[in-house]
Amino acid sequence: MQSKSLKIFRNWTEARIQNDLGIEYIDDAPLIKSLSIIKGTVPEKYIEFLNTLSVVLRSKHPKWNEQELAVRFIGPLLSTLQFEGKGYNFYLERDLKGNFKDYELEGVVDGMVASGIDDPEVPYFFIHEYKRFKMGDSEPQGQVLIEMLVALSNNMKDSEDSEPIYGCYIYGSIWKFVVVWQEDNSDNFYYAVSKTYDATEIDKLHEIWLILNNIKGIIEIRAAKQWERTKALREKERRKESK
Repeated sequence: MQSKSLKIFRNWTEARIQNDLGIEYIDDAPLIKSLSIIKGTVPEKYIEFLNTLSVVLRSKHPKWNEQELAVRFIGPLLSTLQFEGKGYNFYLERDLKGNFKDYELEGVVDGMVASGIDDPEVPYFFIHEYKRFKMGDSEPQGQVLIEMLVALSNNMKDSEDSEPIYGCYIYGSIWKFVVVWQEDNSDNFYYAVSKTYDATEIDKLHEIWLILNNIKGIIEIRAAKQWERTKALREKERRKESK
């Protein structure tokens, strides 16, 4: 019988995901490598702002709590990227639940970019923020991984979207990016994790911004496809009702 504690996202660790769910870690996978390839530079209009953010983070983050880190650094950084557009938005503190490999799982997601106008429908990107790497039994990498796996499973069932799910987790000044994917409609799921980026280093914060911008480009393409799928489905239903 499933342990009740495992129903909640925050109780999952990376080791538990590997051992109980059989999810395999792939070192240096092409998906994470391509995400981390830095192309171009940060637009001139954002450079001074990002540099100031990095300096403030360096001096202040050791004393900030999670809310202060989110409001004074993560929020302002993400505002320069505008994770919203036609058919997709950025959502905070939203419920997510689903079934993955016979486990019924649920929890509240710190942040996600997903299709939808008022409520998230098809998630593409997850953000999980911690003040410290571990708090009690909670582990940010395990928590964001299980959220991403549930989202990928839901996407495949509900929207025919089996493309990879992207995520990142933040603890203090440290950022790491994660990709989760399924292999050719099999029961095999994999994940890869980026190197560490320290946002107190100005050049690394620029790299974080460029990776986030890369993810935004991927989301825009997928959201456009989902918009067309949804529009076609609604038109089909309208025609059916009019007969």
